[in-house]
Amino acid sequence: MLLKSVTKILGILLLVIFISALLIKERQRTAPQNAVNISFPIKNGSYFVSQSGPDVGVHQTPQEKYAMDIIKGLPFMSSFLKRNLTDYPIFGESIYAPCYGNVKELRDGFLDNRPGVRAKTANIIIIGCNGFDVYMAHIKNGSFKVKLGQVVRESDVLAEVGNSGNSSEPHLHIMAYSQDKDGNKIPLPLLFDGKYYLKWDSIVSH
Repeated sequence: MLLKSVTKILGILLLVIFISALLIKERQRTAPQNAVNISFPIKNGSYFVSQSGPDVGVHQTPQEKYAMDIIKGLPFMSSFLKRNLTDYPIFGESIYAPCYGNVKELRDGFLDNRPGVRAKTANIIIIGCNGFDVYMAHIKNGSFKVKLGQVVRESDVLAEVGNSGNSSEPHLHIMAYSQDKDGNKIPLPLLFDGKYYLKWDSIVSH
């Protein structure tokens, strides 16, 4: 009886916390004036913003102020039961160019981590858009379809989502930034197809 009461109270508390977080998030919904618009780089599915901006142990560098982590489906759903990379629906999904631009940087050759394991160096790609750069990381080893310096269009496939680098489960890390005259990176908020998303938002892409 006591256990059932405690479980019920905990459930109510979690619901209150969740609703409070949603209300706070909605008050932050207006996109900052310096936000840049790109195409959502993954297609044909329901995705989820598992992280947006800095948090404990996540996105700690200055240029990651508006960095986002994208997974497929909802979080917290039996993740602890997943043992293989292929158990995660986003693993191996195609990544599309988020804008018309060129491949400014590309790094490959680092193996994908087993779930729950992290490494230091990720496979990445940086696309130079009109006045800003889009950085994407944790890309699947050996999956690149483009080369350094190549001009890309929004419909072009760049690579596949993986789990390389500082990542314990497959996801796409994405952020945008411009550079000042001294080469310092200035973080920029992102709009996906004209919409501003925050942590815990879902994104349906076609």
